[in-house]
Amino acid sequence: MNSTYLSAYQVFSKSITVKDIAEPIEVHVPPYVSIEDFNQRYMFYGDIPYIVSDDYKTYGVIHFDDESLQTPNIGIVADIAKPILVEELISESLPVINLPDLFTESNFYYVLSGVQITHIIRFDDLNSLPMKACIFTLFMELETNFQRILARQSDEDYESLFCKLPAKRLEQINRLYNEKLINKKNKKAPYGENIFNGKNLIGENENDFKNQLSCTNFSDKKEMVKNLPEIFYQLPFTSKTEYDKFFFNVQDMRNRIAHSDSIIDYPHDPQKFSFFIQKLRQVVDIVSNLEKEEAVDFLELI
Repeated sequence: MNSTYLSAYQVFSKSITVKDIAEPIEVHVPPYVSIEDFNQRYMFYGDIPYIVSDDYKTYGVIHFDDESLQTPNIGIVADIAKPILVEELISESLPVINLPDLFTESNFYYVLSGVQITHIIRFDDLNSLPMKACIFTLFMELETNFQRILARQSDEDYESLFCKLPAKRLEQINRLYNEKLINKKNKKAPYGENIFNGKNLIGENENDFKNQLSCTNFSDKKEMVKNLPEIFYQLPFTSKTEYDKFFFNVQDMRNRIAHSDSIIDYPHDPQKFSFFIQKLRQVVDIVSNLEKEEAVDFLELI
């Protein structure tokens, strides 16, 4: 295999960063502004964090509901700015795929660009198109490697896996495969002549299992992989029930992304969302490594 090949997930996971989904902080307040002037000139911006900083130093942050702003006070904003802790800061270059873990500790972070705080990011910002695209490439990576693993099975093993799919799905796969064959035959006809003679292609090709693999969907492939012991028992699941539950959530997330629905309404819980993404990345990594090992063994055989 080409060791320089990068999958869509590897590209997206490195190129989509915090800065792509974080909210810019539009208002930076000079530290020497008096508290009285701040209340008159800045508060109309509303409920946003006000970063108190100059070209050399960040003094802290003032929030809309700070008690020190509600009572008469003299002095400057640098006196009342709340210091920003190191654990509240993340780099703008951090890949977004690493964010779910961080949101188990806090609901928001300030984003550093160089030495300046330029953005703020919240858990709800994960419900963004760049984040959805990054997660979807994980699903693509998983399905691609499932397909490659299945394509290397012996004809006998693949037939056994294929025939365990529900009868309705087998019928649908056969129908789609035959439609592709008909279209392929028609395209090869000279001068647009239709050379298809009406023969029942299902009967002719019903055992052409390997080529029918291209007509299966993600759900079919994960069902066939579940029945491959050499693959299943290396995955991080203690039972097929746990496997099925995980892939139910995978398919639900795939559908949500495909239909532009929220990916954090279910589960709208940083802990559960982080666990799901961790598990997904773990499964993708294991399957990817198994696919590479099988590819090496396959090449050695030929």
